[in-house]
This record gives sequence, structure tokens and C-alpha cells, in this order.
Amino acid sequence: MAYRYNRINWQNKPNVATPISAENLNKMDKGIDDNDKAIGDLAQLNTLNKSSLVSAVNELNNNLTVQSVDLSSILSPASNFAILYAWAVKYGKMVQLSLIIQNTVAFANDTPICAYLPVGYRPPRPLRFPCMLHTDPVNNYVWGYSGLGYAAIGTDGAVYIRDYSNGNCTYAIVHVTYIAS
Repeated sequence: MAYRYNRINWQNKPNVATPISAENLNKMDKGIDDNDKAIGDLAQLNTLNKSSLVSAVNELNNNLTVQSVDLSSILSPASNFAILYAWAVKYGKMVQLSLIIQNTVAFANDTPICAYLPVGYRPPRPLRFPCMLHTDPVNNYVWGYSGLGYAAIGTDGAVYIRDYSNGNCTYAIVHVTYIAS
């Protein structure tokens, strides 16, 4: 056990080695305060309900594990859109998101919301980043892209895809890493 307080070892008069001074009294006062805080910290850890303590430890461990999640079944696409691929890898609160979104018409500079991310995968502030746009992702996306688009994710989980180059692309490939809220 590490000790944080060094005793003064007070001595009686007529010895003057340990005078009652502001320095000595403040040292003693700080030692009492440090001990009070340490006891308070220990009291928070003390519980008779062991399942609560186990749950808290498990929650911390789960937040630190790597989770690969197929979001295809829980991602909510808006009308006119299909989610062809939706995968997330979580490392604690860090999310690495990969999406392939198909639009029934070409993406434009005013394309509406494509989908909504579920809670736990939403960013704490809006994100804006480039994405790849394609006319044929099955045969083309491995070798490059047909156009460069712009993607955004709102704090409400709304996913937007924009094409300002009029590339006539109906597929968007999104890869982004961020910290979830």
C-alpha cells in the first residue's frame, strides 16, 4: 500500500523542532482532506449488490472490446434508397462505418436523407466528408469511382449523399471513422 501522508511527529515544549505554524497545520489539513477523498472513492466502490458491480465491470469491458456489426437489418433507409452494404466496427466509442447506398435516381446536390443510423452509431457533432459515387459498383467500384461526392451524417443519424458534379451516379460508397456520442 502506498502512503501519501508523512507524519510530523509533534514534540512537546520546550522542544522547538515542531512549532505550531501555518506550514505544519496546512500539511496536516491537506493530509486529512486527501484521506477523506480516498475514503469517499472507496465508499463508491463498496456495494452489497455484487451483480451491480459485475454489471459495471462488464459494461466497461464491453466498451473496450472490438465489435463488428452488420447494420443492414437495423439501418433505416428512406424511400427511393436501398442499403446494399452497411457494416460498422466499434472500438469503444470509435466507429468505423462502411456503407453502399443505392438511389433509384442519380444523386444530386439536393438529394434528400438516404438513411438513419441507429443510436450508438451517431456522431456527437455533424460530420461532412467525401465519398465515392458510381454508376456500376458491382463491376467498377474496386477499380476507382465514377464521381466524387459529398456525404454528411447528422447528430440525429441522418445520412446525406450529395453529387455536385452531375455524374449521373446512383451508387454511393461511404467509408468514415469517427467517435460516436
